[in-house]
Amino acid sequence: MNQTTNNTIYGLDVKTTIDNTTFLILNIAFEHFFKPLPRHSHGNNSYELHYIPNGLGQAVIDGSSYELTPGTLYMTGPHVEHEQIPSPMDPMTEYSIYFQLQEEDALLVFSGSTADKFLKKRFWIGPDTQNLGVLMEQLFYELKYKYTGYMIQVEALLQQCLVKVVRNYEGNRFSKQHFAPSNLIDGKTLIIERAFLYHYETITLENLAKTLGLSVRQTERFLKNITARPSAEKTRSPNVCGKNLSDRQTPEHHADCGETELLHIPTFHPGVSTALRHHCQ
Repeated sequence: MNQTTNNTIYGLDVKTTIDNTTFLILNIAFEHFFKPLPRHSHGNNSYELHYIPNGLGQAVIDGSSYELTPGTLYMTGPHVEHEQIPSPMDPMTEYSIYFQLQEEDALLVFSGSTADKFLKKRFWIGPDTQNLGVLMEQLFYELKYKYTGYMIQVEALLQQCLVKVVRNYEGNRFSKQHFAPSNLIDGKTLIIERAFLYHYETITLENLAKTLGLSVRQTERFLKNITARPSAEKTRSPNVCGKNLSDRQTPEHHADCGETELLHIPTFHPGVSTALRHHCQ
């Protein structure tokens, strides 16, 4: 058998953080095994991900034997002895990632977090259900070509690997942690933008104020705060004098309808400028 190898090994110093827990990634490798990998283990706070994309073999882990086939994932934690024996007829290939948790972080891991679930599992083996092979290919693509932003991509992909390992452990359990809802200011800004985008022909200041839960005066001020351009930029102000938002006079409009600060209404639709801007009469 031709034993030409295309092994790729990256010795790195990459840090990635999950749940305020920092993992140090020291080694990322793709290897084709033609000879057995001798029994060995890793030290405290050290974990190794093994993913078999092709070929066959056997893993002996803490004295027990396991078959390795395409799509097998196994994780080995601190002091777990493991060795690999490739099939002579179809030697396996393997992606591996070596993670190390910094000693000071080991005592601060939040119970029940994704990082905690990853670290508590000393050993796991089974078929990958999370498409880790695709992530591995993307990871090696980024490391090979090093295009703009590749370091950001590598860190993000490593975070995904950690998460997907835990999902393999759990079988896609629902998370108990969720995003916070939008805050009051950001929420009101989005309401205003959608109003100008979808209701630009009929919106009134009074209706917008009611939707926001503000007074008309407060709404005027809020609009100014989120839409006004720098004061150095001068232009003619729209005359907003009637009931419609497009007709109501803004506080900064001069009595002689002269030069004023621009109240820049977002023009999310071509009709917005027509509906909201016209000259003083």
